[in-house]
Amino acid sequence: MPNRYSLIALCLWSLLGSSAALADGLDPESRFSLGGFGTVGLAHNSTAGAEFIRDILQPRGVAHGWSSDVDSRLGLQASFRPTPELEGTVQAVSFYNNAGSYRPELVWAFVGYSPDPELNARAGRLGWDVYMLSDSRNVGYSYLWVRPPVDYFGPLQVAHIDGMDATFRRQLGGALVSAKLYAGRVQQTIPTPDGADFDISGSRAGGAIVDVRKGDWFLRLGYSDVKLAGEYSTLIPLLSVLRGIGTAQSAALARDLAFDGKSARSVSAGIAWEHESWQSQLGYNRTTSDALALSRTDSAYFMLARRVGGWTGFVTLAATRSPASQGATGLPTPNPLDDVVRAILAGSRSDQRTLSIGTRYDFMRNVDLKVQLDQVRVHDDATFLWRNPRADWDGRATVLSIALDFVF
Repeated sequence: MPNRYSLIALCLWSLLGSSAALADGLDPESRFSLGGFGTVGLAHNSTAGAEFIRDILQPRGVAHGWSSDVDSRLGLQASFRPTPELEGTVQAVSFYNNAGSYRPELVWAFVGYSPDPELNARAGRLGWDVYMLSDSRNVGYSYLWVRPPVDYFGPLQVAHIDGMDATFRRQLGGALVSAKLYAGRVQQTIPTPDGADFDISGSRAGGAIVDVRKGDWFLRLGYSDVKLAGEYSTLIPLLSVLRGIGTAQSAALARDLAFDGKSARSVSAGIAWEHESWQSQLGYNRTTSDALALSRTDSAYFMLARRVGGWTGFVTLAATRSPASQGATGLPTPNPLDDVVRAILAGSRSDQRTLSIGTRYDFMRNVDLKVQLDQVRVHDDATFLWRNPRADWDGRATVLSIALDFVF
């Protein structure tokens, strides 16, 4: 039986096929395009103390050895343009996902309508295009790193939304300015450090993005708001116990700890510069929430690169930090409930710094080879961006990565 993703794709192609008769003025060969991209990657983690992951959607990582799961992926994309104004796009990507498999996932499946160059509207399955590069983070060929900085992009909790967006573009003062509004619902399951998946499917998401491009400069400002639906399964028994205690403090703690109905908001700013053989990027993001376990998190990265022939060397500094959240049952201490609360709050924290150096070699058309070395330092046992950390881990890791990227 086809799953819901297959049905979405089938409906889109049916709609586009019925519109083919309207394609006056288009070369039949230009109506349809098919392409793809991929990365064959290997990552080596120097420590056995914790498993290195690319982002929080990966349930397992690599510890003290090599793994091809962290970065390898393969994607296919098809587009059909029955009229100059109407276009349909479907993109499926196979990667090591939250289910611990490589089952392909439909990440794009939308119809776009553009009556003029200044307006574009899309409806269907859309990428979570919030930060710079976030909508293309699966396409390794589109950036210099083996993977986007984990400290910054790793906590990105949503892969796509089912909804719509509208983009408005205008030339202003010699700059191309665009503004995008989007809204939809999330279909996503997030693996967690304790092994219990957090299903946030049905959550409402919306936001806005402003891009400014002028000469060598590009600026992006973004805002997103995700209204969470569903409860973190590990929390359900604890919430029930806290509510059953019957005190005002325990009831308030249960309300603060619950995820269902809470919002996670993100404000981000990114700037990129490219001139001749030099390029640089700077990004900053702050995430806040009214859920106690999702404490405020500040993340940033800076990248500087230079190209010499087919080689491009780069250095990146990245960091993320979230202060410790506090919560107590009000019961006499010590008690096991307060210990559980502290463990849950500690498990959602990230506090780490990463220095990355690497090179990309474009040795043939549409193919590159990358080598990257990451020195990671985790502070205060804030291991949200790792899997299965050991109690005796000192928070230090060196990650060596090799990747071959291609597009076709």
